[in-house]
Amino acid sequence: GACVANTSPALRHRPTHEASPSSSHRASEPIELAGASAEDGIEILVHNLCHADLLVILSGAAGDGGFGADSRKARPLFNQYNFVSKVILGHLDALEAGGAKLLPIGAASSSGEVHPIGIRLTSDEVVGGAAIVDGDHSTAGGGMEGAAISSPWERFHLKGVKRHDRRPGSFKRLRNHPSGMEPPCHEEGEEEPMHDVRISAAVLPLIATLIPEWARAVERLRQKRLSRSSVDSATTRKPKKILVLVSGSGQPRDPHADPQDNSTSLTSLIVGRFVNLCYPEIQVIHVSSTGGMFRYDDNLAFVQHRVLPIIERLRKSVVAVHGEDWASFLNITLSLSDGAPARMAALNASLRPYRPNYLHLWRLKTWWDEDRLCESDVDFHAFHKLEMRPALPRAELVGDDRRIVDEMLKYRAQFEAVRDGSHAHGGEAPSGHSADELSSFWLRKSRKAVLAVLLTRKAEADAAPVIYRGMNLEVSMPTGTLCAERNAIGNALANDQSLRREDIRAIAVLSVSIARREDGENSQQAGADETAAGKGETLLNPLDPCGACMEWLRKIAEVNPDFKVITFNDTTCESAIITPIEYLTV
Repeated sequence: GACVANTSPALRHRPTHEASPSSSHRASEPIELAGASAEDGIEILVHNLCHADLLVILSGAAGDGGFGADSRKARPLFNQYNFVSKVILGHLDALEAGGAKLLPIGAASSSGEVHPIGIRLTSDEVVGGAAIVDGDHSTAGGGMEGAAISSPWERFHLKGVKRHDRRPGSFKRLRNHPSGMEPPCHEEGEEEPMHDVRISAAVLPLIATLIPEWARAVERLRQKRLSRSSVDSATTRKPKKILVLVSGSGQPRDPHADPQDNSTSLTSLIVGRFVNLCYPEIQVIHVSSTGGMFRYDDNLAFVQHRVLPIIERLRKSVVAVHGEDWASFLNITLSLSDGAPARMAALNASLRPYRPNYLHLWRLKTWWDEDRLCESDVDFHAFHKLEMRPALPRAELVGDDRRIVDEMLKYRAQFEAVRDGSHAHGGEAPSGHSADELSSFWLRKSRKAVLAVLLTRKAEADAAPVIYRGMNLEVSMPTGTLCAERNAIGNALANDQSLRREDIRAIAVLSVSIARREDGENSQQAGADETAAGKGETLLNPLDPCGACMEWLRKIAEVNPDFKVITFNDTTCESAIITPIEYLTV
C-alpha cells in the first residue's frame, strides 16, 4: 500500500468520527452470528464502558513516538474523552487506509503470560503516533469550568504530574520533577516546550483483563455442563462469544457544557477495534445512549429500549434451535468494574431475569501503577451465589435450619435405599417390596427426582416443629406434573387441616438421581463433586422452585415474610443455601 506520512492531516488531529446513533446497533436490525450458529450456544459479555477503560501512552513531538524514557502514561480528562477518542480513531483509519497493519501492545500478567492490552499507534511508516497539535484548542467544559485549553497537554492527566503543572509556562518546573516527565522543547536549551502531543498507543486495561478471565469462565462452565452428559467435549464446538459494549454520556456539572465531550461512544469503537484485532472469534455489538447516564430513569429507559432488544434477538435465535432448552444454551455475564451507579443498577435490574453471571473487576489501576495485568483482579461469581445468601456448612446450622437439613438427609437416604433395592446408605426401605416403579411409572416423563421437606411450627410458644415430605410426580398424563414442593404442602394440610400459612416456616428442595447404584459402588458418574463428606452429585442443584410453585410459596410469604427456601450445592447436603422467598426469581 501507499506509504503513510505522519504529516497527513488525518494523522494529526482532524478525524471524521462523530458520536452518533449510527455507531450503535439498532434494535430493529437483525443480528447475524459470524462464524458460528445458535446451535453451539451463545455466551454474551455485557460491558459498560467508563473513563477507566481508555488510557494512553504519550510522547512529545520531538520523541520517536515509541515507548522509551520520554513516554508517559496518561488518561484523558473527563471532558476530553470524546475528543481524544476521535483523534485515535482517525489515526487508526489513516494507518489502515495507507496499508499499515495494526499491531497490539502486550503486558505481562501475574501468571507470566503476556496478554494484549492495547493498540500501537505507530508503524514502520509512521513513527510519531497520533498528533494533537497546539492548534487543537477548544473551550473545555465540565471539570475545567469552561476555560480555554491553551496546550494539548492540558487534555490529559499525566501519571505523577499534578494538574497545575500542565499549565503553559509551568512545564519548566517539570525539568526536575520526580516523575521525570519533561515535555520536549523545540531545540535543546530552549526554555518553553513544544506544545504538540503524540499518542503512541491506546491502552485498554479493563477489557484486556476481563476477556481472558471471561474465556476461562466460559470454558469452565462448558466443561461442567458436558460432564453431566455423555457428550465428548472434544467433539463439540465451543459457543459463540458476543461482547456487547454499552456506552454513553452524562450531563456534567457545568450546565452549559456539551455532554458529548465526556461520551464513551467513540471509546467503544476503539475497544471494538482492539477486540477484532486480538480476539477475532468474539463478535462485538455497540449500543450507545446520547445522554442521561447519571439518572436512573433515563438509564432504565435506555436499557429497556436499546440493550434488551439485542439480548432478546439473540435469545430468539437460540430458541429457534433449542426450543424449551434455550436457557442452557444462552448465558449472559455482566462485568462489574466502574461507571455511573445508575447505569450499572439499570443493567443489573433489567438483565436479572436472564440470571447473569458476574465478572467483578475490583482493582482498576494495576497497569497504571505496576505496568502489568493481574488475573486475580477479576472475580467470577455465578448468579445464584450473588442472588442468594452464601452457602453455609451444615455443621454451622442451628435450630429449625439444622432440623430441616437433617430431615432431608434422612429422606435422601430412604429414597436411595428404595432406588437401589437395598438398605444401603443407612436408609429404611419399606418392608415387603423388592422393586419400585420410580423410573418406569412415577418419574417416567422427566426421569428427574426432586425431594422436598416442609417445616411447620404453630404460633404457640411451646409448639414443636412438624416436618412433612413431598416428592415430584412425572407420570406423563394429561393432568400434568405435581412438583415436590406442592406435594409437601398438600401432605401437610392433609395431616393437619388447622394449619395456617404463617405456620409454614421453610421448605428444602434437593435434586437426586434415579439411576440405580449397586451395593458398595462409588458414584463415579458424570456430575459428581468431591466434598469433605464424600462424593455427592450436583445434578440440578441448587434447585429453585418452578414458576407454579413460586406462586404458591409467595402466597404463603404474604402473611409470613420470614418464609425461606433452602437448597443445596450437591446431594451430600453438607452446605445449605438459605434464601428468603423475595430474593428468588423465576
